[in-house]
Amino acid sequence: MNTQDIDLEALQAEVMGIPNNMILPEDQIDADRENRVKTIQKIVNLYSTSRKRNCVHPTTYDALKDKNPFVRVAAADIISQVGTQNSFDYLFKALEDEDIGSIKQKIAKSIDNLEAKINNNLPKVEEDVSLTNVVRILSYTR
Repeated sequence: MNTQDIDLEALQAEVMGIPNNMILPEDQIDADRENRVKTIQKIVNLYSTSRKRNCVHPTTYDALKDKNPFVRVAAADIISQVGTQNSFDYLFKALEDEDIGSIKQKIAKSIDNLEAKINNNLPKVEEDVSLTNVVRILSYTR
């Protein structure tokens, strides 16, 4: 299939819930149509895979190192939605390796979102802490 035959808007809309800021602008600098199509397909595949499995697929962690900043941001966004405690290592490494300031900010926001998600999933500690509750709380922090 020729890249000219692909409807970019339909491709981006293929996965519901891709945030608007993940949709590539038409005037993206140095973006020819073929690169736009490849980037959008990568992003759609990342979101599709994570939604099907409801977890972070290893390719999403790899995408944090992609040469395209839009793909790196999409990967960080996905990790912030379905990541686990182990995902922080990948996000902090991506933050450390990132050279573009605006992308660093988006990765940092993903770290904040993941932390909030994980903290909201922690069980509430009751005043009467039983051994069962302690074990349950510790199992969430792993």
